[in-house]
Amino acid sequence: MIDNNLFYKLQSGFLPNHNTVYQLIEIYHRICLNREQNLHTCMVFFDVSKAFDRVWHRGLLIKLQSYGFSGLLLNFIENYLTNRQQSVFVNNSFSSFLETTAGVPQGSVLGPFLFLIFINDIADNLLSVALLFADDTSLLHAAKRINDIERTLNSDLDKINEWSNKWLINFNPSKTEVLLISNRETENIALDFGGTALQKSNTHKHLGITFSSDGKWSTHIKNLCDAAYKKINVLNKLKYVLSRKSLDKIYNTFILPTLEYASEVWDGCSEGDSYKLEKIHHQAARIVTGLPLYTSIDSLYLETGWMSLKERREYKKLNLFYKIHNRMAPDYILDILPHQIQGSTPYNLRRHDSDYRIPNYRLRSSTLSFLPSSITLWNSLNPDIRERPTLNQFKYSLKRKYRPDPVPSHFLVGNRKYNVILTRLRNCCSSLNADLFRINLTNTPSCSCGSQSEDVFHFLFECPKFNLPRTIFLRNLSQFGNLSAEDILYGSELQNPSNNVSIQMILIEYIKATHRF
Repeated sequence: MIDNNLFYKLQSGFLPNHNTVYQLIEIYHRICLNREQNLHTCMVFFDVSKAFDRVWHRGLLIKLQSYGFSGLLLNFIENYLTNRQQSVFVNNSFSSFLETTAGVPQGSVLGPFLFLIFINDIADNLLSVALLFADDTSLLHAAKRINDIERTLNSDLDKINEWSNKWLINFNPSKTEVLLISNRETENIALDFGGTALQKSNTHKHLGITFSSDGKWSTHIKNLCDAAYKKINVLNKLKYVLSRKSLDKIYNTFILPTLEYASEVWDGCSEGDSYKLEKIHHQAARIVTGLPLYTSIDSLYLETGWMSLKERREYKKLNLFYKIHNRMAPDYILDILPHQIQGSTPYNLRRHDSDYRIPNYRLRSSTLSFLPSSITLWNSLNPDIRERPTLNQFKYSLKRKYRPDPVPSHFLVGNRKYNVILTRLRNCCSSLNADLFRINLTNTPSCSCGSQSEDVFHFLFECPKFNLPRTIFLRNLSQFGNLSAEDILYGSELQNPSNNVSIQMILIEYIKATHRF
């Protein structure tokens, strides 16, 4: 089926080199092109009731034969489907077994493949564009006049209704939604599906992304922020319970994906929306590190080794574009890829053979959409990085470009309390008077011992209040040679990672002995 290109071209589910992001890019690309031409774009999102359980076995076998399945292979699939039984477990007892005549086994390798075959002809003879992701089915059509959209989509809705009746698939018209996207004010649109008038909505969530009738991303970003803040609040409650390493892992595993799922599609959001996301990222960095609110953003990124969300979105777009450039993408994405600029010219010595022509659009939202923005990033990328032979090598080189210095292991040592103290000392955000004076939280930077400035150097090497613990501190450090305050706080390039960890642990013992914090 795959080798012979028999699957519907815009089916993105369960197929090699396909995923939700590609379909979402395709949808938004079509929306942008339509807005460039001042066309109304109408989408119909269908609700299918238990689609995998409704696959009619006899009908599936008929379709398999139509695609050329025969002999032993067809017999194998027929045996795989027939004589399947099921029962229900209720009140600690099983019902009697009944034979099933519909449904494909979920959780199996063959089940999704059979479902794709069963639904493959749903788009036959449609005038609008059908976009499929397994059982997620949607129609898209654009025109200058609403009447033209109504005529085309109502015709296609009738065809899909006939198809569903013929092949015993249940669509739910009451949960099927219509989204009309336009640059202009639009009147109501009258669409009928199976005798039910479809409801127009201002937003619709499709494959995890919220599309809006104005073609903007503000509603989607708000939904992301709302979901992320709930998780951030839980993380905040754990900030003095778990270690920095655990907090970092929780954020990167469970919260960060919420903030950037399918970000390749919506990275063209407004600067205001982008800033809302960055604020959550910064809040998480403060929770993980224990740094206070007034810490600079640059300090947060240096301390955590994180990229900004904007940088991460660029990184993700370039990774995806690398796959597209190397033909590891669906044909419908390769079809919309602009041509490459072949060869160099005397007028632009920086041009490279793998540069692409950047589409020229009228609207800012179109210019910031995936293809134009990703091509701009790609063309500016060092050719040596672009030409990495594998995706993993490309990712590694690209990450080094964005964030060359990973966080050192000695930044993670100590229990939570003392790890936070070390982090604040490194970033001049401690409760030492010099740090507090810098942010106007105390009237003087001086130390109670009489010194003019209670800074980190004074605390480590000078303050007479801590002479006894300092003697032990310096004696323990002497095994590592001459160390500056910076070496002690940040780690020394002359020491191996194990020694830098030991230095931090010695510093923690000194801090404990002084009772200063």
